[in-house]
Amino acid sequence: MNETDGLRYRRLNRPQIITDEPQEPEYKATSTYSGRVFRVTLLTLAAFLLLPLLGAILLLESPIQPQYLSFSEPPLMSGCLEPNFKLRQAERLFEGQLVGPESIANIGDVLYTGTADGKILKIQDGNMHILATLGQPPCGTRDDEPTCGRPLGIRVGPNGTLFVADAYLGLFEVNPVTGV
Repeated sequence: MNETDGLRYRRLNRPQIITDEPQEPEYKATSTYSGRVFRVTLLTLAAFLLLPLLGAILLLESPIQPQYLSFSEPPLMSGCLEPNFKLRQAERLFEGQLVGPESIANIGDVLYTGTADGKILKIQDGNMHILATLGQPPCGTRDDEPTCGRPLGIRVGPNGTLFVADAYLGLFEVNPVTGV
């Protein structure tokens, strides 16, 4: 056995030639065997999947019979459909004082609404009064809604009472005078 049999020889670096012209990188002229196998496998798989699909699309009839659809001209924006800016003149009432009113009912000039903390409020002559509280205190945060209630709808009944639909506690009938 020769002394140099188990040794690897270091390849010598070629000297670089420095010029003003950009050098073209050296590429292998041929690809590796595994790269060719991958390309052949990919093309074969694509052919096996796409050719039957293309054949089915071209040869089979579709059960769908499309029909022409045309829309009529939209109505002119005139009369009741005419754009206006009336809501820009609206005034916000009780801003920052009511928390989450969902529905409003009125009896004469008196308004009734429910808030996010389970209270039914009576609004008369610009003043707010608590008419009823649906749930159990303490209330005031969103985490307390299941125990305090969340009135989502208020309607006036035929006998003048308020019917309140609460998201957590159900349906209530509230007397607008006594609050019971």
